[in-house]
Amino acid sequence: MADDPVKGAGGRMLHDMGARVDDEMARGDDPRGPLRSIVIVGGGLAGWMAAAQLARQLESVSITIVESPEDQAAGIAEATTPTIRAYLRGIGVAEQEVIAACQGTARLGTEFVDWRGPGRRFFHPFGHYGMRSRGVAFHHYWRKLRAAGHELPIAELCLASAMARYDRFMLPSDRPEQDLLAFDWGLHLDAGLFARFLMRRAIAQGVVHVDAGISHVHVEHGLIRAVDTAGGRTITGDLFLDCTGPRSQLLGRALETPFEDWSNLLPCDRVVTVPCVRTGPLHPYTRSTARPAGWQWRIPLQNRIGNGHVYSSRHLSDDAAAAALTGWLEGEAMAEPQLLRMRAGRRTRAWTGNCVALGQAAGFLEPLESTSLALIQSGIERLLALLPDRGCAPALADEYNRVTALEHERLRDFLVLHYAANARHGEAFWDERRDTALPPMLAHKLRLFRARGHLVQYDGETFGDSSWLSLYAGLGVEAAAHDPMADHFSVDDVQAAITRMKASIADTVALAEPHEAFLARAARA
Repeated sequence: MADDPVKGAGGRMLHDMGARVDDEMARGDDPRGPLRSIVIVGGGLAGWMAAAQLARQLESVSITIVESPEDQAAGIAEATTPTIRAYLRGIGVAEQEVIAACQGTARLGTEFVDWRGPGRRFFHPFGHYGMRSRGVAFHHYWRKLRAAGHELPIAELCLASAMARYDRFMLPSDRPEQDLLAFDWGLHLDAGLFARFLMRRAIAQGVVHVDAGISHVHVEHGLIRAVDTAGGRTITGDLFLDCTGPRSQLLGRALETPFEDWSNLLPCDRVVTVPCVRTGPLHPYTRSTARPAGWQWRIPLQNRIGNGHVYSSRHLSDDAAAAALTGWLEGEAMAEPQLLRMRAGRRTRAWTGNCVALGQAAGFLEPLESTSLALIQSGIERLLALLPDRGCAPALADEYNRVTALEHERLRDFLVLHYAANARHGEAFWDERRDTALPPMLAHKLRLFRARGHLVQYDGETFGDSSWLSLYAGLGVEAAAHDPMADHFSVDDVQAAITRMKASIADTVALAEPHEAFLARAARA
């Protein structure tokens, strides 16, 4: 019988590690001592986010980042989830400082236009809907009211959605008077400016920056020993971080870690970008507009609007995609369109031997929910929680890979739902998305919600119940019934409670300031 390929690979890895330990013992070097050095290959946002955080938390470890010009972050508009603010606190930076340095704006969520069909809109907020009562989630009361004939948009019961509607903003309270008034917020940033901002902080904390590409990777017994730069320098290290983007120069090429392709589920494989002059309000949210072969993003920065057209090359040519985006711009284009290729999926192991991949070197999921920085951030946090010694125990890598796989798969399913539940009929791309078989875990989630509005949270979820509910409601995924516990209150009771909630939200929105006024104060601060 043939060997199990997974067990066989594991056996080879253990054999290689054993040989490596023997070699180091022969040299008198303790292979299981504490980390002395980390080498980050590839810069960009992944590399500099890692460098800035690791330098702050690992004072006794030398950190070198090797960045070639092709790895540097382009100055495109980048949207983030609220987790970015925890990252900033972790490196000792205030949000206002980043807003001022990176042409930043606030982000309360994403407005989705035409995904349910032409002329239909809905909002995915970073906030809650209504309030729980007697242990029953609010959406069951909302469903009870709809069943009685009351057509109330659920977005009216969310403070973040209400502020976004009026282009207003306020900092959330650490202790809101009620859950109804709890919300969160992310940022829109110039990616190039943010990378340089992090670079300055990292270098000030002792990170060594080597401006060069990699010409060779030295692999011995399944571990990376050193990298050679194009300038002829050899850099050794105990732990290597692959931040080289889709090339995955260390994990994919040097260590030959396979790539699991998800393009059957997320087939958009191109994006063309171009900035333009802003002509409308400075919205505190991202906009995603469905297009015939994909979708378009609009990300507002202080000095411009970032635009991108994400599409499937099987359904639209590159030239046609660029021409379409140029025609959709709200103001004059500020640069020539730039084309990028992409492929959805992940490396089967994000940590192999003494190499950990971050960002697109570990996997790629299209920017539909602006999660690229969140995935980088969670990867760094996971590495710090499982930080190895020079022995790089396989058990630590196994746990890192287990959680990373769950995170990517659950996020993949959340993105797939956007496409699968669309109501754009008669367009080949969208018809194909509705007809594609769902991943089993997503199909199970949908069955439970349609049966009785039950929301499921699996391990590794990036988005919580409110986010899933916003998609179900926005895309018209209906529940057949509500929780019978919601029948403790009559329809009139629920209607009266919702009237009070709406009044509370309106009063709070009145206290918020215009988004542009908040940005002006942030710049002064």
